[in-house]
Amino acid sequence: MPATVSRVNTPPLRCSANEHLTVAGLPFRPAYWRAPGNTSAPWVSVCDRHKRPLDVAVGADEPVLVVTIDVRVRLAARCPDVAHALAEAVAALQRQLAAIGGQLELAAVTSDVVQPAAQAGQGSTKGPAGDPT
Repeated sequence: MPATVSRVNTPPLRCSANEHLTVAGLPFRPAYWRAPGNTSAPWVSVCDRHKRPLDVAVGADEPVLVVTIDVRVRLAARCPDVAHALAEAVAALQRQLAAIGGQLELAAVTSDVVQPAAQAGQGSTKGPAGDPT
């Protein structure tokens, strides 16, 4: 069992019933139930749909296995104002993460004006012919 660490902001529990599916096929369903007496993986929990008759409600102080992924995400700005562009990008990422049960912890948000490098074999970094974007 992994070491237990204190964590103030724990993301919502995700249903474990479909763990046999491919990673891309896992829908986010909030989990509220656990099998009683599961000591080998006490964080395994299920949603209302997969609840079995003997399952018990997950307590607020029970351990949760949390996966942390440190990444750098780059998005093209949608707004001409830098502050607005930063806020919109953070909000968009936060919405997408929430849709899969994720929680965003910001370390830094920055912006740069960049000159795209042409990809090998491409004459332009613009969209399809006739597309001004």
